[in-house]
Amino acid sequence: MNRLVVTYASIAVALCCLWFFSIYAPGIKERETLSLQIVDAEKRLADFQQTIADLPLYIAKHKSLLELRNDLNSRLYTKKDVLKLFDKLKEEASVRNLVVTDITPPVEELLYLNTIIPDSGQPQFLNIGLIIEGDYINFGKFVQTVEQADYFRGINSCKMYGHADDKSKITLHFGFKALLGSFKDEV
Repeated sequence: MNRLVVTYASIAVALCCLWFFSIYAPGIKERETLSLQIVDAEKRLADFQQTIADLPLYIAKHKSLLELRNDLNSRLYTKKDVLKLFDKLKEEASVRNLVVTDITPPVEELLYLNTIIPDSGQPQFLNIGLIIEGDYINFGKFVQTVEQADYFRGINSCKMYGHADDKSKITLHFGFKALLGSFKDEV
């Protein structure tokens, strides 16, 4: 009988060990893994819900940044606007029988303006230099027209050089400050 009890007890212990290692221990590990996955999923769900809750704020911020970018871009002179301004100056000079031989915004100034971010409250200016050939009266009329333009912000320099051959023809160096912004045709 003693032997039978030991055999049954050994079988019972073996079945318990088999049950523990084949069913119970893997079940506990799977339960812990599922618990960690549930905690991770809950964190991701909370993060997703927070993102969804903040979505209107993100959309509003995106719209305000787009408006700011458009506002800043509208304040800048584009290459097309600069060329349009130069064409307008040449046209105005030709109407007055003047010949524009050179238009020079300093390259250093253009490079500097290209590197800075404009303050939305402060306007930007560009110094423009013109070398014009013509006579005194037409030059005076040209300067008067430029001074009345929307972009004009002040004279930087004005030099006149006469020609020994022709007293009626002079070379004029005229420099002024132009306001940066979109150049609009005057109607």
